Amino acid sequence: MARANNRRGGTLRRRAARLEPDKRRAQLLDCAFHVIAKAGAQAASAATVAEEAGVSEATVFKYFPDKRALNLAVIERLGAHFRSIFDRIEKARKEALDVLVDYAVAFAAELERHPEYARLLLDQGAALLDPSLRQVIESNVTEMAQRVEKTIRRGITEGSIRAEVDAEIAAWIYVGNYSSLAQAKVFGRPAEWIYRVQLTSLQGLIRRPINMARGGKRVPPSAEGAVR
Repeated sequence: MARANNRRGGTLRRRAARLEPDKRRAQLLDCAFHVIAKAGAQAASAATVAEEAGVSEATVFKYFPDKRALNLAVIERLGAHFRSIFDRIEKARKEALDVLVDYAVAFAAELERHPEYARLLLDQGAALLDPSLRQVIESNVTEMAQRVEKTIRRGITEGSIRAEVDAEIAAWIYVGNYSSLAQAKVFGRPAEWIYRVQLTSLQGLIRRPINMARGGKRVPPSAEGAVR
Protein backbone atom coordinates (compact mmCIF):
# COMPACT_ATOMS: atom_id res chain seq x y z
CA MET A 1 0.00 0.00 0.00
CA ALA A 2 1.33 3.42 -0.95
CA ARG A 3 2.68 5.67 1.83
CA ALA A 4 2.71 9.46 1.68
CA ASN A 5 6.19 10.00 3.09
CA ASN A 6 8.21 11.20 0.12
CA ARG A 7 8.39 14.95 -0.53
CA ARG A 8 8.33 16.50 -3.97
CA GLY A 9 8.07 20.23 -4.58
CA GLY A 10 7.13 20.87 -0.98
CA THR A 11 4.19 18.46 -1.04
CA LEU A 12 3.89 14.90 0.11
CA ARG A 13 3.99 12.25 -2.59
CA ARG A 14 2.87 8.69 -2.15
CA ARG A 15 5.56 6.04 -2.15
CA ALA A 16 4.46 2.98 -4.08
CA ALA A 17 4.82 -0.49 -2.64
CA ARG A 18 7.47 -2.76 -4.12
CA LEU A 19 6.22 -4.79 -7.07
CA GLU A 20 7.62 -7.43 -9.40
CA PRO A 21 8.62 -5.95 -12.80
CA ASP A 22 5.61 -7.33 -14.70
CA LYS A 23 3.22 -6.10 -12.01
CA ARG A 24 4.90 -2.69 -11.92
CA ARG A 25 4.55 -2.33 -15.69
CA ALA A 26 0.87 -3.29 -15.47
CA GLN A 27 0.37 -0.79 -12.64
CA LEU A 28 1.97 1.99 -14.67
CA LEU A 29 -0.34 1.22 -17.58
CA ASP A 30 -3.31 1.29 -15.21
CA CYS A 31 -2.18 4.72 -14.08
CA ALA A 32 -1.76 5.89 -17.68
CA PHE A 33 -5.40 4.93 -18.30
CA HIS A 34 -6.46 6.85 -15.17
CA VAL A 35 -4.56 9.95 -16.31
CA ILE A 36 -6.18 9.71 -19.75
CA ALA A 37 -9.61 9.37 -18.16
CA LYS A 38 -9.08 12.63 -16.29
CA ALA A 39 -7.19 14.76 -18.79
CA GLY A 40 -6.90 13.03 -22.16
CA ALA A 41 -4.14 11.08 -23.89
CA GLN A 42 -1.89 14.10 -24.39
CA ALA A 43 -1.64 14.42 -20.59
CA ALA A 44 -0.19 10.92 -20.20
CA SER A 45 3.51 11.66 -19.70
CA ALA A 46 6.21 10.16 -17.52
CA ALA A 47 5.59 12.92 -14.97
CA THR A 48 1.81 12.52 -14.75
CA VAL A 49 1.95 8.71 -14.71
CA ALA A 50 4.66 8.79 -12.03
CA GLU A 51 2.54 11.12 -9.91
CA GLU A 52 -0.50 8.84 -10.31
CA ALA A 53 1.53 5.74 -9.45
CA GLY A 54 3.48 7.25 -6.57
CA VAL A 55 6.84 6.47 -8.16
CA SER A 56 9.68 8.50 -9.62
CA GLU A 57 9.81 9.49 -13.28
CA ALA A 58 12.93 7.32 -13.52
CA THR A 59 10.79 4.29 -12.69
CA VAL A 60 8.39 5.12 -15.52
CA PHE A 61 11.30 5.61 -17.94
CA LYS A 62 12.66 2.20 -16.90
CA TYR A 63 9.60 0.54 -18.45
CA PHE A 64 8.69 3.16 -21.06
CA PRO A 65 11.74 5.04 -22.41
CA ASP A 66 9.65 7.85 -23.90
CA LYS A 67 6.07 9.02 -24.38
CA ARG A 68 5.81 7.18 -27.69
CA ALA A 69 6.63 3.87 -25.96
CA LEU A 70 3.97 4.60 -23.33
CA ASN A 71 1.37 5.43 -25.99
CA LEU A 72 2.33 2.30 -27.91
CA ALA A 73 1.77 0.10 -24.86
CA VAL A 74 -1.59 1.74 -24.13
CA ILE A 75 -2.79 1.25 -27.72
CA GLU A 76 -1.66 -2.39 -27.77
CA ARG A 77 -3.37 -3.08 -24.46
CA LEU A 78 -6.64 -1.48 -25.50
CA GLY A 79 -6.74 -3.43 -28.76
CA ALA A 80 -6.01 -6.71 -27.01
CA HIS A 81 -8.74 -5.98 -24.47
CA PHE A 82 -11.50 -5.53 -27.06
CA ARG A 83 -10.32 -8.56 -29.04
CA SER A 84 -10.45 -10.70 -25.90
CA ILE A 85 -14.05 -9.62 -25.26
CA PHE A 86 -15.03 -10.51 -28.82
CA ASP A 87 -13.27 -13.87 -28.57
CA ARG A 88 -15.05 -14.77 -25.34
CA ILE A 89 -18.42 -13.88 -26.85
CA GLU A 90 -17.60 -15.81 -30.02
CA LYS A 91 -16.88 -18.93 -27.97
CA ALA A 92 -20.01 -18.55 -25.83
CA ARG A 93 -22.59 -17.93 -28.58
CA LYS A 94 -23.60 -20.56 -31.14
CA GLU A 95 -25.12 -18.33 -33.81
CA ALA A 96 -22.88 -15.85 -35.62
CA LEU A 97 -25.48 -13.08 -35.58
CA ASP A 98 -25.73 -13.39 -31.78
CA VAL A 99 -21.97 -12.80 -31.55
CA LEU A 100 -22.26 -9.52 -33.46
CA VAL A 101 -25.27 -8.36 -31.45
CA ASP A 102 -23.72 -9.31 -28.10
CA TYR A 103 -20.49 -7.55 -28.97
CA ALA A 104 -22.43 -4.38 -29.82
CA VAL A 105 -23.91 -4.52 -26.31
CA ALA A 106 -20.51 -5.28 -24.77
CA PHE A 107 -18.79 -2.45 -26.61
CA ALA A 108 -21.39 0.06 -25.41
CA ALA A 109 -21.04 -1.30 -21.86
CA GLU A 110 -17.26 -0.90 -21.92
CA LEU A 111 -17.49 2.73 -23.01
CA GLU A 112 -19.98 3.32 -20.21
CA ARG A 113 -17.75 1.69 -17.56
CA HIS A 114 -14.51 3.12 -18.89
CA PRO A 115 -15.01 6.50 -20.60
CA GLU A 116 -11.25 6.76 -21.06
CA TYR A 117 -11.58 4.08 -23.75
CA ALA A 118 -13.65 6.51 -25.83
CA ARG A 119 -10.95 9.16 -25.47
CA LEU A 120 -8.27 6.69 -26.48
CA LEU A 121 -10.18 5.52 -29.54
CA LEU A 122 -10.59 9.11 -30.68
CA ASP A 123 -6.98 10.05 -29.92
CA GLN A 124 -5.80 7.26 -32.20
CA GLY A 125 -6.71 9.47 -35.14
CA ALA A 126 -3.93 11.89 -34.21
CA ALA A 127 -1.60 9.00 -33.37
CA LEU A 128 -1.80 7.86 -37.02
CA LEU A 129 0.67 10.64 -37.85
CA ASP A 130 3.37 8.63 -36.05
CA PRO A 131 4.43 5.75 -38.37
CA SER A 132 5.30 3.39 -35.50
CA LEU A 133 1.97 4.00 -33.75
CA ARG A 134 0.07 3.80 -37.04
CA GLN A 135 1.42 0.30 -37.58
CA VAL A 136 0.05 -0.88 -34.22
CA ILE A 137 -3.31 0.83 -34.75
CA GLU A 138 -3.59 -0.70 -38.22
CA SER A 139 -2.78 -4.12 -36.77
CA ASN A 140 -5.44 -3.71 -34.05
CA VAL A 141 -8.13 -2.66 -36.52
CA THR A 142 -7.19 -5.32 -39.07
CA GLU A 143 -7.17 -8.13 -36.52
CA MET A 144 -10.58 -7.09 -35.23
CA ALA A 145 -12.01 -6.74 -38.74
CA GLN A 146 -10.74 -10.21 -39.60
CA ARG A 147 -12.51 -11.66 -36.57
CA VAL A 148 -15.76 -9.95 -37.52
CA GLU A 149 -15.40 -10.99 -41.16
CA LYS A 150 -14.93 -14.62 -40.12
CA THR A 151 -18.07 -14.39 -37.97
CA ILE A 152 -20.08 -12.84 -40.81
CA ARG A 153 -18.97 -15.59 -43.19
CA ARG A 154 -20.06 -18.14 -40.62
CA GLY A 155 -23.41 -16.39 -40.40
CA ILE A 156 -23.79 -16.60 -44.17
CA THR A 157 -23.09 -20.32 -44.02
CA GLU A 158 -25.58 -20.75 -41.17
CA GLY A 159 -28.21 -18.73 -43.00
CA SER A 160 -28.56 -16.04 -40.31
CA ILE A 161 -26.88 -13.48 -42.61
CA ARG A 162 -27.88 -12.99 -46.23
CA ALA A 163 -25.60 -14.63 -48.79
CA GLU A 164 -25.12 -11.47 -50.92
CA VAL A 165 -23.47 -9.57 -48.05
CA ASP A 166 -19.83 -8.67 -48.73
CA ALA A 167 -18.30 -10.03 -45.52
CA GLU A 168 -15.04 -8.09 -45.74
CA ILE A 169 -16.64 -4.68 -46.39
CA ALA A 170 -19.35 -5.28 -43.78
CA ALA A 171 -16.68 -6.19 -41.21
CA TRP A 172 -14.66 -3.04 -41.83
CA ILE A 173 -17.77 -0.87 -41.56
CA TYR A 174 -18.76 -2.64 -38.33
CA VAL A 175 -15.33 -2.03 -36.81
CA GLY A 176 -15.08 1.44 -38.33
CA ASN A 177 -18.13 2.50 -36.33
CA TYR A 178 -15.96 2.48 -33.19
CA SER A 179 -14.75 6.03 -33.79
CA SER A 180 -18.21 7.54 -34.22
CA LEU A 181 -19.50 5.59 -31.21
CA ALA A 182 -16.56 6.78 -29.10
CA GLN A 183 -17.32 10.33 -30.19
CA ALA A 184 -20.97 9.87 -29.18
CA LYS A 185 -19.83 8.68 -25.75
CA VAL A 186 -17.66 11.75 -25.28
CA PHE A 187 -20.71 13.83 -26.21
CA GLY A 188 -22.60 12.15 -23.38
CA ARG A 189 -24.76 9.62 -25.20
CA PRO A 190 -25.93 6.75 -22.94
CA ALA A 191 -24.86 3.13 -23.41
CA GLU A 192 -28.27 2.04 -24.67
CA TRP A 193 -28.21 4.69 -27.42
CA ILE A 194 -24.72 3.59 -28.48
CA TYR A 195 -25.56 -0.09 -28.83
CA ARG A 196 -28.78 0.76 -30.70
CA VAL A 197 -26.74 2.75 -33.21
CA GLN A 198 -24.47 -0.26 -33.62
CA LEU A 199 -27.41 -2.61 -34.10
CA THR A 200 -29.08 -0.27 -36.58
CA SER A 201 -25.87 -0.18 -38.59
CA LEU A 202 -25.62 -3.96 -38.35
CA GLN A 203 -29.13 -4.34 -39.77
CA GLY A 204 -28.04 -2.47 -42.87
CA LEU A 205 -24.83 -4.44 -43.20
CA ILE A 206 -26.44 -7.88 -42.99
CA ARG A 207 -29.60 -6.78 -44.85
CA ARG A 208 -32.09 -8.19 -42.41
CA PRO A 209 -33.99 -6.75 -39.43
CA ILE A 210 -32.78 -7.25 -35.86
CA ASN A 211 -35.06 -7.13 -32.87
CA MET A 212 -33.55 -4.33 -30.79
CA ALA A 213 -34.61 -6.10 -27.60
CA ARG A 214 -32.38 -8.98 -28.68
CA GLY A 215 -29.40 -7.10 -27.30
CA GLY A 216 -31.08 -4.81 -24.80
CA LYS A 217 -32.59 -7.60 -22.70
CA ARG A 218 -29.21 -9.18 -22.04
CA VAL A 219 -26.64 -8.55 -19.39
CA PRO A 220 -23.71 -7.05 -21.33
CA PRO A 221 -21.23 -9.94 -21.82
CA SER A 222 -18.15 -7.76 -21.34
CA ALA A 223 -15.12 -8.02 -19.11
CA GLU A 224 -15.37 -6.90 -15.50
CA GLY A 225 -13.16 -4.10 -14.26
CA ALA A 226 -10.30 -2.37 -16.01
CA VAL A 227 -8.14 -3.84 -18.74
CA ARG A 228 -5.37 -6.13 -17.60
